[in-house]
Amino acid sequence: MRRWLRPNGIVLVGECYWTSPPPPEACAALQVDQDSFTSLIGTADRAEAAGFELLEMVLAAPDTWDRYVASQMVDDQRLAA
Repeated sequence: MRRWLRPNGIVLVGECYWTSPPPPEACAALQVDQDSFTSLIGTADRAEAAGFELLEMVLAAPDTWDRYVASQMVDDQRLAA
């Protein structure tokens, strides 16, 4: 990202995070490594470790997130048909 960022530019990142540590079975079902995502604080730490200054965090409410994911599933089913 940094390569395309203008000096003093702003990066907007949307990143999943665990609200609680997942059991190994969930990671296997999702086909992700347990360390692919971290907690919300861990996500902020990763951004800062990459040299970015965290200005603000905006979180999706669970019902908003559910609607977002559900719409993607509907789109995927339409494409598969």
